[in-house]
Amino acid sequence: MGNKLLSHAVDCYKHYLAKVSYASVQGWQTFVKKQLAAGGGKLFAYIAKQDKAFLNVDWRSPGLVNNTPEQFLEGQIVAWSEFGAPMLVGGQEKVAVAPKALREFAKSDPTMFVDLDSFCKALETYNKETHGAISGLGQSS
Repeated sequence: MGNKLLSHAVDCYKHYLAKVSYASVQGWQTFVKKQLAAGGGKLFAYIAKQDKAFLNVDWRSPGLVNNTPEQFLEGQIVAWSEFGAPMLVGGQEKVAVAPKALREFAKSDPTMFVDLDSFCKALETYNKETHGAISGLGQSS
């Protein structure tokens, strides 16, 4: 009789655990869908933190013998050269060509330019709940 009761108790536990787990998963999925529909909402802080985590490099960290950002970047070029392009003379200038070309292209097309007033007006009509770095620009004080 004891084994039967224990078996029944374990079955009940598994049944209710499955119900609670299912409800928890459904609640999480609903929450995520609502937040994503709102532009990230409460998830934005966590998503942004994970996206930026690998970008936080302190070139003054203990163990590094770099005294300047230039020395740090030179060290990174050497460290990563085995995985990609060979060492280039003046490589930094070549890397900067693409963003400069994109900036010049954008400046040459007047339809791509947005002044601060237009940007702030657009923010006022932006109906998402995200609280990113630019959230306060559209608000007047």
